[in-house]
Amino acid sequence: MASQVPAKKNTAFNLGLSLYLNTGALVTNPGTITAKISKDFGDYADVGTVTEEDSTYGQIKLALTNTEMNADVVMIYVVDNTSGCVPFTCTIYTAANLMDDIKTDTANNYAILNHADYGNAKLVRSTTPANTLTVDVNNKVAVPDTQDVNVKTFGGETLTAQIIAAWKKFFNVASPTGNVNSLPDAVPGANGGFPTTNGTKINQTVDLTAGQSIACSDKTGFSLSATGADLILKSSIFVQAIVAAVNEFATYGLTALNTLLVTTGIKAASIPITAADIKAALEADGSKLDHLWEMTEDDGGVRRLTTNALELAPSGSGSGLDAEGIRTAIGLPISDVDVWVTTDSAGTNVIATGKTTALGVVNFSLDAGTYYFWSQKSGVDFVNPDCESVTA
Repeated sequence: MASQVPAKKNTAFNLGLSLYLNTGALVTNPGTITAKISKDFGDYADVGTVTEEDSTYGQIKLALTNTEMNADVVMIYVVDNTSGCVPFTCTIYTAANLMDDIKTDTANNYAILNHADYGNAKLVRSTTPANTLTVDVNNKVAVPDTQDVNVKTFGGETLTAQIIAAWKKFFNVASPTGNVNSLPDAVPGANGGFPTTNGTKINQTVDLTAGQSIACSDKTGFSLSATGADLILKSSIFVQAIVAAVNEFATYGLTALNTLLVTTGIKAASIPITAADIKAALEADGSKLDHLWEMTEDDGGVRRLTTNALELAPSGSGSGLDAEGIRTAIGLPISDVDVWVTTDSAGTNVIATGKTTALGVVNFSLDAGTYYFWSQKSGVDFVNPDCESVTA
């Protein structure tokens, strides 16, 4: 008998079945059987041949023709006219080939099963294969040169090359021996080997070369040997600058200190003021010294006050100017002068007060605008108020 597995499309097929009553009892000796099929979910049609095989056990054979099986899906409906009979239904999904078709295929599409040695020792693609996968008696596969596993690539290189390169990189030797803890180039703590740790930090140290440095943000557990500290201090620009400045203090004084501050970056470089700078400032047109100079004239190599300078000199009453009066007359600074600022010429709206220093200076922080300055000190006459404009 030809194989019926699986049900083949467009090929006759025999379906065995039994019918049961709604009580669960088997329908023996069926009466009139009605059988219908639906192909690919179409309308139902009567089946041509229904045969009772055994009346005692209610065995029924439904013989479907190749025409009735010419569908991908064949739905079956069978019922008997016995009262209480429950219809039998099932669905058959057909296939293009039977198992016998696969086994006896002559086009070598399924030659693995068709090979003479199938099931024994060999597993091949065809009877005259270009590539053969041979299994020996010990169930080991021998890969021929034409099927080298190296044909697969990984990262642009063959997989075999990648594995070899990774192995060499890890052990740093072409042919390592022993286990990982006994390899010559991988002994923990050894030169060129694996580093060891205390569970938190690496135990090994490293010698820095020129241009290298270590940033130490966490000082915990970090210390320098006496030799290391000595080397750092000897080569430190800061320490060298301090030593040079100390050596120069006796000779250069503040100049040496200024050089130290500039060298170490504590302050920006500046040009110290010279005697010539001071002389130029004193003799500048409009300076206090310039005003005093203009009040004198040459008198046979000796300077004397001019007639204009003496026009406001005190009379012969004997009430001459005191020290403060002389300072005022010649424009020298006056200390301890009470000064206040108003916004009006009447002097009623006072917004700031102060007292002059030994240099005759008092500072106010004022917004831009016009202000009136008032001055007062016993024994000194001032012209009040002094109107000044403040700009931003």
